[in-house]
Amino acid sequence: MSDAQQAPLQFETAGTPTSASCGVCRQPIASSYYTLGTQIACERCKAQLELALNQRPGFAGLVKALALGSGAGLVGAAVWYGVRAATNYELGILAIAIGWGVGTGVMRGSGGRGGLGYQVLAVMLTYFWIAANYVPDLMAGFAEPGAGELAAAPAAVRLLVAVIGSLALPFAQGFENVIGILIIGFGLYQAWTITKHVEIGVAGPFSLAQATPAKPSA
Repeated sequence: MSDAQQAPLQFETAGTPTSASCGVCRQPIASSYYTLGTQIACERCKAQLELALNQRPGFAGLVKALALGSGAGLVGAAVWYGVRAATNYELGILAIAIGWGVGTGVMRGSGGRGGLGYQVLAVMLTYFWIAANYVPDLMAGFAEPGAGELAAAPAAVRLLVAVIGSLALPFAQGFENVIGILIIGFGLYQAWTITKHVEIGVAGPFSLAQATPAKPSA
């Protein structure tokens, strides 16, 4: 007589364990499951995801993305200016950090949806805040002798001129600043890639495979 043989429990797809918990809520899965991309999920979490995906962020999402992206950009620009003012050293690598921060903020504001519109917004905000770290330098220059009519202009006018001037400043040195321009490009690319639309494939339901009954002994 041979010993009774029993097949191991398996999912309907190979390589998945029979006892599983939802990758979202961590609750045990009793009999059937769904896949969200590469993650296992229960029916309740799958339904919540589909509801979230069907809801468009709308104008409120755009405002939130603008606010969160600008907040991250402002912090990055302040750090960049602070480092330069304290050390007299241009730490251009911070452009990449600003791109990451702005992209992350915009992505969160979009509810994790991303997409072309949010990518464009993230790139524009990233460049604006990279350039904005030079605004205090320009404002200080307007107060020096020889600044001409700007020295006597209202503060709001000087600020507007400084903001516009800062947008052209990264390219003012031409080819001599090619490394700085490339680093800024990396920062913009970081913001662009973070905010791209992510497709989440939802599949199922799949049932947990039942154990194969033991064969009777011969």
